[in-house]
Amino acid sequence: MTVLFVLWWLLVNSAAACLDFLFLQRTGGREDWKSFPLWLAVHGGMTLLAVCGQLPGMFFGHVLVSVLCTRWVLGLRWTELAAPLTLIFTLSTMLEGGSALLLSWASSQLQTPSGGLWLQLLVPLLTTALYALALYLVQRKPLGPAKTAQLPMLFLPCTGLVLAIRCAFRLDTRIFEGYLRAMAVHTRLGILSVLLGGTGVVFVLLGAFRRLLVLTGREAAVSAVLAGQRTAEGRKEAWASFRHDLNNHLLVLSGLIAGEHYSAAAHYADRLYRRCGAVFPLSTGSPALDALLGEKLGAAQRAGIQVTCQVHLPDGLLVDELDLCALFANLIDNALTACQTVLGPRQLSLQTNAQARCLVLTVVNTADCTQPIQAGTGLRTVQRIAEEYQGTVSLVQGEGHVQVSVLLCAR
Repeated sequence: MTVLFVLWWLLVNSAAACLDFLFLQRTGGREDWKSFPLWLAVHGGMTLLAVCGQLPGMFFGHVLVSVLCTRWVLGLRWTELAAPLTLIFTLSTMLEGGSALLLSWASSQLQTPSGGLWLQLLVPLLTTALYALALYLVQRKPLGPAKTAQLPMLFLPCTGLVLAIRCAFRLDTRIFEGYLRAMAVHTRLGILSVLLGGTGVVFVLLGAFRRLLVLTGREAAVSAVLAGQRTAEGRKEAWASFRHDLNNHLLVLSGLIAGEHYSAAAHYADRLYRRCGAVFPLSTGSPALDALLGEKLGAAQRAGIQVTCQVHLPDGLLVDELDLCALFANLIDNALTACQTVLGPRQLSLQTNAQARCLVLTVVNTADCTQPIQAGTGLRTVQRIAEEYQGTVSLVQGEGHVQVSVLLCAR
């Protein structure tokens, strides 16, 4: 029976390790199943040490090993792994405390021929199911990476909860079973209520943390819009100056052609076209978006990327202007980064299509498609904005190009 008990705990904890791996992959935007066997082997070894060796303080060793594995095996940055690992250890500690409380009560109240072994097998299974549900609720909305200044909002309260529960229950000592078994019934009920309340606090903190990330993202979008608006007047002046000199440019071209200097005329016309494209004002229906797109697409043309822009926002579109600017900025930045990996001709196309109360944005750009695309910070921001408007994000990697389509529906 002892071997069965150890195998059962190994199976249950391996299932929890699988849930952790999936959760970290989803929140970190990574998809590397090659490291999964190593992840499972490391956590299985930690489980065997905890069950067979009965070593105190294994939780903190588990924290250290998980942090190192997440950083070096999954390749997540510190800002990407801090928030999800905090949630993992907080939720697992609360469920561990509830499980220990329930088992201690059962062992003191229920008298069975098997000594309650069936209950010791059933409770961890129930705990793992609740843990899976909790992680599912957390990852319904992408968490995304946070800046160092934002992490204490989630990290400090959750760390305090974890330490308080583990110290109050003596979970990291050899006496925790006897300590919990000696508690009165009303004390157990009170502690159970505190655990449930603590779980609610964690989800409230998570909601506030998400709102902070959204506000920070919008602040960055505002900065980008303001920067674009500061250069909008300069572009308008450049366009006015270009129109003023247009007759002179046409006169030069006419003279070159009349003199049969066709190569020089072609070169002059090409330079004229590039300058025209760099200062040509956009009219999307949003002045802020005009400023943003004019700056970024102008920079793309100056970098030798052929740009096609057919963006127009319908009247009455109920999509926040800041969200639109953040959406376009991240998509264009990703597209420009992908274009830099291509040695040959590079192209970037933006197009919008309005249907009823929905807006479909499609971005197509040339890219080196020999490697699968990893979702970075920009793409996760796009996914978060789409989810805020009950929309979706579709990414298709073709032969030499990438297409991203975003659907936004009015809230």
